[in-house]
Amino acid sequence: MTYTTNDYPSLLEIVKRVMRSKKDCTYILLLASQEILEVSKRGKTMNAYLDDFAQIAGPSVQIVQEETTGFHGLKHRDALIVQGVGALCMGNSESDAHAVAALVQKDSKAALLGLSCAQVKPLPYLDTHLMRYVYKKKYAKLVCSSMGKGKVAMHKGI
Repeated sequence: MTYTTNDYPSLLEIVKRVMRSKKDCTYILLLASQEILEVSKRGKTMNAYLDDFAQIAGPSVQIVQEETTGFHGLKHRDALIVQGVGALCMGNSESDAHAVAALVQKDSKAALLGLSCAQVKPLPYLDTHLMRYVYKKKYAKLVCSSMGKGKVAMHKGI
């Protein structure tokens, strides 16, 4: 389904703010699934339940209302959930944004499972931040350097 700015006028403002605040973002994909819309009703953040989500998308994703004038923490995250609208998944390319979207979708399913099953818990806070740091400082640089040599870059876990 294609959305226009007439459908969500304040969404365009959110996208503009994201693009201004994230210098490493050139592509944003809107993902609106049943699971993400349900998670968007459940709190202020969606924590990482899956290690690949923590590495690539970030340790958690903030959930904001469509009218929100400010949001935080995008420097270390590549997604933002807009309540009742969907997830804005960010990347340096369309394929990066699609990889983030796939992980946001998987993690939203795990988050919903966690709501119904007490044994399913998000990953520990410190672990998720360490995973993200190592991914951004080590693995992502290896991918970028290998791309210059004609190799295909693959995201771990996808």
